[in-house]
Amino acid sequence: MTTSLTYLLSTGIFVGGLAVVALVLLRYRDRLQAKFGVQSAVRSIVQVTPQARLALVEVEGMTVLCALGRDGITAMEIVTQPQERTI
Repeated sequence: MTTSLTYLLSTGIFVGGLAVVALVLLRYRDRLQAKFGVQSAVRSIVQVTPQARLALVEVEGMTVLCALGRDGITAMEIVTQPQERTI
């Protein structure tokens, strides 16, 4: 009896901790993205078939065409390269 209670209690604490971490990350995601400098934006999404979509995504200055499907996301082609910075 005590073993199952300990198991349930430790599982509950673990799941509660994960929930707290998820809420903190959701609350501070904009600050974290700004701090770590990952710049990305979805420019457009086109439905090709009921199971597949094409997305034009900008990631750190590169424009990438991605295929979105049931199996995941595939980068199909880099459309533009990032601009060279001259100082």
